[in-house]
Amino acid sequence: MKAWKSRLEWAGFFAVLLLIWQISATIVANDIILPQPFQVFAAMLMQGTDPAFWPAVFRTLGRVVAAVILALASGLFLALMAHLCRHLEFFLTRLLLVLRSVPNIAFIILVLFWMNRETAVLVVLWLLLVPVVYSSLLERMAEIHDEHKDLFHVFPQPWYIRMKAVFLPEMQGTWSAVIVTSSSLACKAGVMAEILCQVPAGIGRSMQSARFALDTAGVMGWTIWLLLSAFALDAFWKQVPRWLERTLK
Repeated sequence: MKAWKSRLEWAGFFAVLLLIWQISATIVANDIILPQPFQVFAAMLMQGTDPAFWPAVFRTLGRVVAAVILALASGLFLALMAHLCRHLEFFLTRLLLVLRSVPNIAFIILVLFWMNRETAVLVVLWLLLVPVVYSSLLERMAEIHDEHKDLFHVFPQPWYIRMKAVFLPEMQGTWSAVIVTSSSLACKAGVMAEILCQVPAGIGRSMQSARFALDTAGVMGWTIWLLLSAFALDAFWKQVPRWLERTLK
């Protein structure tokens, strides 16, 4: 019952949103400034039937997935090292704080001096995601340590046993939240990086081509495709723990 109620609420939300969009487009009466909904949906249909559509979508999602996996692995490693060594935590926390303060466009321009376009997109996304993963995991590790410090004091164990027996199981909720957050952030920033790095294929490149053609409906269509892809990727990440659990059984 709650699921149906939620679906009805979302349906009502989109109906109102489409109504506002249609009224606004009618008042503006300029397809370049604000196309009507049916024009955008027609553009999406043309995009979806284009042979280059799926390669562009999968190239973008591939970059996002690769960046998320790299950020999760390196973020976990850095958080673990910082948790075990307070001096290293002092340095890493401030370094990543500086990285979070640097605008993404600055990263892109600098990285393009050193690397090719494809690698630049991946590195920029990695630099964007690592501080998020690191801070979330390190904070959760500190909470777990405080919750179990008496246990660790009475039954001292090597760090790798504590990590396997206590930290990793306790971090499952945080891990899932970090994955979803990183994936959503990478989808948004990834398209921007694709546009600025001028990669040969991807959703960002397709949006840029539509913008050059003054095809506002096409740009909005690709934006909606990006949102749908992000939702699909979000659903995929949520299913991964269940698949792993079934496989391990």
